[in-house]
Amino acid sequence: LAVNVKNKGIVIISGCGHQSIEKILLRTEMLFDEPIYAVLGGFHYPLEVERNISWIQRYAVVGKLPWECLTVDEIRANCGLLKARKIKLVGLSAHDSSDGSIAIFKQEFPAEYVNIKVGEKISLGKN
Repeated sequence: LAVNVKNKGIVIISGCGHQSIEKILLRTEMLFDEPIYAVLGGFHYPLEVERNISWIQRYAVVGKLPWECLTVDEIRANCGLLKARKIKLVGLSAHDSSDGSIAIFKQEFPAEYVNIKVGEKISLGKN
């Protein structure tokens, strides 16, 4: 879902981004002239097996060969895609991203990162 928020820009909300954050960003930029303000939701970063991240998710649904899994460097490269676009608000869903991936995003976006929890509001702030 891409929403054009007045005086902000495009807010991307993803349920489960199997197609990759890179493709989501590129498609959004093809459709809108406004800058991307926020990227929120599920973007599928199952770095380690835990909580609701099974070995199947870690290896089979990350857009790679079945025996390959996502790496820290790939996650950081995806953070770089967001930084290059000067995204003002970033948040990952724990639905399809592991704690390690969320920690990387929090580290890469110390001022821009928001926690996403069911039932909690996310404010777009004054930026």
